[in-house]
Amino acid sequence: MIVAGDVSNDYRYTLDVLQEIEHRTGKPCLFVPGNHDIWNIGRPLENAWSAYEALQRYDSNLTNAPYSLGPDWIVIGDIGWYDYSFGSSAFTGDDYGRMEYGGRVWKDKLYAKWDRDPVQVHELFYRRLQGQLERFKSKRIILVTHVVPHEHFIVPTPHPQWDYFNVFLGSRQYGELIEAYGGAVKYAVFGHVHYRKRARLGEAEFVCGCLGDREE
Repeated sequence: MIVAGDVSNDYRYTLDVLQEIEHRTGKPCLFVPGNHDIWNIGRPLENAWSAYEALQRYDSNLTNAPYSLGPDWIVIGDIGWYDYSFGSSAFTGDDYGRMEYGGRVWKDKLYAKWDRDPVQVHELFYRRLQGQLERFKSKRIILVTHVVPHEHFIVPTPHPQWDYFNVFLGSRQYGELIEAYGGAVKYAVFGHVHYRKRARLGEAEFVCGCLGDREE
């Protein structure tokens, strides 16, 4: 099983859920954090790195290390982030920097407290994934991110809100990285957008297996 993040809004509950899954199934549940999992709601003195590192107490967290599936296959993963490359030209960089539009706030602004700006966060995770892909390029790779790696999976536009908010869904660079290692990356698994969809793009099968939000 692979879970591409957004289990809950609190890493402590996320850890409980992941451990319960493994306990009940007796199987590894491979995981990368989502932006919700690293939010600091109720823990205002903690930053995103605190939650990210706390989640690494879970052994099957792919941010600890890639996971081998026998001699030929390996699973590589990390949360990833966004670099505004899915943005519309109707908005400026300053517009996106505010992370607010139409009376709505992208809640990472409030609760995902990294020690650098979003583009720098993206670049850090991009470099980590690139290094792992280079290291394991002789294997068949399942690449897992939380964020969206290809524009095919952003919310279709024109749309009164997502013309703006698509910019926070991921980065074109992850898709370009998958294409560059197309002979090795067989599957790209991700979440974040909360719409189920899959497609073959180039040599890789892209799988967005989101379950959607719980409704009371």
